[in-house]
Amino acid sequence: MKGYFLATTILSLCLAMPAAAEFYTYSQWRAWPEAMRSVYIAGAFDSLTTIVPPGAGYADYYSECVLKSQINNGQLAMNVATFDARPELQGKPVTGGLIQYLIGLCGQPPQ
Repeated sequence: MKGYFLATTILSLCLAMPAAAEFYTYSQWRAWPEAMRSVYIAGAFDSLTTIVPPGAGYADYYSECVLKSQINNGQLAMNVATFDARPELQGKPVTGGLIQYLIGLCGQPPQ
């Protein structure tokens, strides 16, 4: 019964939310609590590695690299957050910082 109540509550909250994708700048994202940054970066990484054109080798390359590095979502968000010193990222989407971090961790994907 508890599971049913929880599922019903979550479903009602989701249906009440507006259906709009929003993209946040690095500085907006950085101001959020750690848990929210972790969830957002997990979604950004998922989008980067799953919603890709056919034959995009970078998706598998970065997925495998992160798996091999054994980085969880929280660690990934904390590592991306270390780009505070880069003023060029502040007004740009969070994904720019994520991609720069992945290139630093894994290198450029093979062509």
